[in-house]
Amino acid sequence: MSLDTGTIVVIVVIVIFYGRIFLMQRGKSRRARLLAGKSRRAIKRATAKGNVDATILKSGVQVVSWYLVFASIAIILAGFVLRTTALSFKDWWWVIMSAGIALLGVSIY
Repeated sequence: MSLDTGTIVVIVVIVIFYGRIFLMQRGKSRRARLLAGKSRRAIKRATAKGNVDATILKSGVQVVSWYLVFASIAIILAGFVLRTTALSFKDWWWVIMSAGIALLGVSIY
């Protein structure tokens, strides 16, 4: 398996995307704990007993616009189609796919 420049760029963009999601998850859980005034140990103890506030456990990413999510998925699929077909834009598939992944990263918070 040979890695060309386009594949390396797409891999880097995906790592940045997932790193951003990881940092958002971590930040949300930290802010929820601070708002609740509880330590991580107290939350684990309360979760085991089943009496923890739902706002503390609510974490995850929120979607800015579902239209942007669907558009980014369509752009990613267009990049995949350009890579697998023999069109004149075959060498530029990675630009389109990276743009779709970046748009997907912008459409969540």
